[in-house]
Amino acid sequence: MNNFKRYFSGLTRFIALLLGALLAGCGGGGGEGATGSTPGAIPGALPGAIIPGAVCTAAAGATIPTVTLASPTNGNQFVTTSTNGVAGGGKLITASFSLAMDGATINATTFTLTPVGGAALVPVSVTLDAANKVATLTTAVALLADTSYTAIITIGAKSATGTPLACAYAWSFKTVSPAAIGLASVNFGLAAPFGIAATAGVTNTATAPNTIINGDVVLEPVAGATCNAV
Repeated sequence: MNNFKRYFSGLTRFIALLLGALLAGCGGGGGEGATGSTPGAIPGALPGAIIPGAVCTAAAGATIPTVTLASPTNGNQFVTTSTNGVAGGGKLITASFSLAMDGATINATTFTLTPVGGAALVPVSVTLDAANKVATLTTAVALLADTSYTAIITIGAKSATGTPLACAYAWSFKTVSPAAIGLASVNFGLAAPFGIAATAGVTNTATAPNTIINGDVVLEPVAGATCNAV
């Protein structure tokens, strides 16, 4: 009897270990979508698509463009339905690229926005900024309130040198209810470091015209001169 109990106990432990191994091999029932690296839960996402900022495992390199950022961001549940200043109450959807892109390949075919369960919207325009690194899709009218949307950029988008995206990108967001107007995202793509440079002292003045320095000041004296006071 004791031998039977020891055998049964050992068999139970073996089965438990076997089940644990099977679950671990299957990822515990979860997938990459649970980590946010792939858009498995995004309606309408293309096969193999990844979210902006994720690593494309299909191919990577300094000459292969990627989508680094998007606005609205993936998973945002509080997106305004319109962008302030856009004609017709339209909405701006933007995507930033790692490399300068070919404007001819950034269009309403390669950059789309679709309400879940509906047809892709026909945008007023799809444009690139002056540096050719930020694409903006402008809708003709306001987005529907309390509605989920999916934005997609296909591998048809190419860099200025003709290299296509190695992965498609997809992200989703949901609009607020009731409808609301929001500010456009700020593009710092052409921003550059700046400062005040002078060969004489830079001071605050208490008399008109008042000058208040509340940031960094860079002094660049002539060769051989001593550093000027601030």
